[in-house]
Amino acid sequence: MFDVGRLSFNPSLYPLPYLRPSVAEHLPHPLLSPPQTMPLFPEAVQHSGINFFIDSPFRSINCNLLIALDGTQYFSSQNICCENCSRKEHRNGTVTYSHTVITPVIVAPGNDKVIALQPEFITPQDGHTKQDCENAAAKRWFIEYGLQYKDLGVTILGDDLYCHQPICENILTEGLNFILVCRPYSHKTLYEWTAEFENMGEI
Repeated sequence: MFDVGRLSFNPSLYPLPYLRPSVAEHLPHPLLSPPQTMPLFPEAVQHSGINFFIDSPFRSINCNLLIALDGTQYFSSQNICCENCSRKEHRNGTVTYSHTVITPVIVAPGNDKVIALQPEFITPQDGHTKQDCENAAAKRWFIEYGLQYKDLGVTILGDDLYCHQPICENILTEGLNFILVCRPYSHKTLYEWTAEFENMGEI
């Protein structure tokens, strides 16, 4: 889709989902909590040397910046868990504990470089009884960071999971555009309407 043939890969980079306090005490640098790292992301964008307002190599459709959103699981275990884990109960009675995060990145067709933006962790939320999910985390990201990036002219890219009215309205409310995958099996009514318009010659 983006005409990128080869991706950079460093096999020495692995997630570190769990550290015993006794191990953490002997690390050469203190551990940072995720909120402490968030200011680094806009600073990286600011000091990247790229003028995102004019002639940027990341400008694409309608001269917008494309921000791709997707969730990635970086920890999974049936034995290790913490209060921030998501739980999945299986039919055989076992439980899988996991950590997942939404990782927004600025992308562009033909450009093998991306710029990572602030992630949003899928984790239990105060005052909520339902388990956190990718859609809820995406909404939080739009509310938290939409204002910060909207003046750059942004189009959000996402898969079929995001292609629902509440998410679309949330994106537009924050002054952003979107291009989302819309599959026939999960949007049957929409495709029926489209077929009717085609038969009427309206498309």
